[in-house]
Amino acid sequence: MNAERHAAVFLAAVLAASTSVAAEISFGKLNIDASLASRQALYELDSALNPSNILELESGYLGNVAYSIGLDFSEAWLRLKLQDFGLASADLDPEIRNRVAECLLGLESGPFFLDLGKRKIAQSRCFFMTPIDFAIAEDQALFRDDRYDLRFAEGKWMASMELFTTLGFFGAAYIPRIEFEGDAAKYFSSPQEERLLFRFSRYLGAAEIGLAFSYSNAVEAGAQTSFAIGDRAELHAEAVYREAAREDEPALELGIGATINLPALSAIVEYYYDGAGLGRDAWDERIEGCRAAAALGAPDSLGAALMSLRPDGRDLCCRHYAMLRLSNPSTETLSASLTTIVNLQDLSGRLMPCLSCDGWDSLRAKLSFAYPFGGDFGEFRLLGEAWKIALEIELWL
Repeated sequence: MNAERHAAVFLAAVLAASTSVAAEISFGKLNIDASLASRQALYELDSALNPSNILELESGYLGNVAYSIGLDFSEAWLRLKLQDFGLASADLDPEIRNRVAECLLGLESGPFFLDLGKRKIAQSRCFFMTPIDFAIAEDQALFRDDRYDLRFAEGKWMASMELFTTLGFFGAAYIPRIEFEGDAAKYFSSPQEERLLFRFSRYLGAAEIGLAFSYSNAVEAGAQTSFAIGDRAELHAEAVYREAAREDEPALELGIGATINLPALSAIVEYYYDGAGLGRDAWDERIEGCRAAAALGAPDSLGAALMSLRPDGRDLCCRHYAMLRLSNPSTETLSASLTTIVNLQDLSGRLMPCLSCDGWDSLRAKLSFAYPFGGDFGEFRLLGEAWKIALEIELWL
């Protein structure tokens, strides 16, 4: 492709690039907020061994339109809340996928709170992976890249009770089994398993400790802590034990991290362990299967080998990961960040710098770049695009 064609493609992509509109309107005690967003790729290069992105990873709302709408009414003792989000494709065969994120009736009496309906309980203090969040729907396939944005997170239907005392916070919830099918599953709500959930947290000096116990088809138990170190640092950790379906299956998830805030730099570093992921030997064996299929030039065999890397649709394949996020303190005009995720078993990873400019009253432009490193048979290059540049523009009303 010559330079003139490169320039034409770039200008056309900018003009068709993403737009995000958000608004919040108040009517007395009723608040309404809505957002509309789209992110478009300026240029992307497919993985040589996975040109069709067979597992449909990292799609997020790239090339589509994402929307959310929320209504919140609060009275002294009563709260009504509805939040909805979805994804619409903008091609010649448009498709809409929708989820009700929250839909609840809340009652309050002093330190006692009762919620009936669908709600989100986000307990984790981790940024990268959040194993202790038992009450966030596991299926976030609409927005895999954007699971950290709670606008696009789905809660669960439940009856929840919470009590705040001098001894700490106590919470209990019953989550019934609901199996939606057809259009209801596509437009309304994901299926959920019956679950009992109990939570406790309190402060001990500068440290916060939390416990969570959940029972569904198996026992899940978690513990977490976070505490400040001076004015500029914070440590956090959480561990979750999941009762294994098989005796030889590890059942531990662990997240450990630190946040450091300096005058010119903020940093988050985290380590994540998933005992249910593939160990080094199992991962190497599956990678050898991919190498053999690639050497034979057999697309079907290579596709099957790629699928074997994530047989249960997991976001990550292996057991050991690290995440580093660096950002400059936001200014009125420009902010930059650099996020890196590394598979500590094969030393592959993804480098994701982002530049955001919001020096205008109602406009923000964001340019992001994603580059996987670690060789053609590393997890992050093998299972996604080779590299990608995307532009997002947000307009605020």
